[in-house]
Amino acid sequence: MPRDADVRDAVVVYLNVSILALPYIDTAQLRFTADFYLNLRWYDLRVNLQVRLLKAFCVCSVGLNGIS
Repeated sequence: MPRDADVRDAVVVYLNVSILALPYIDTAQLRFTADFYLNLRWYDLRVNLQVRLLKAFCVCSVGLNGIS
């Protein structure tokens, strides 16, 4: 794991919940069914995808002379 960020650092998570429909509501039993859209987004400094992609790309490069 890269040490760019301390593992104890908090990661901010953005949360979005959109209720699309309430197809079933039972007021007597206090129950309902909900159709919803859940969107979670975060940026974790411990994961550096660009470095991993760059290393994977450099392992197998394609040039004019073929695959090296």
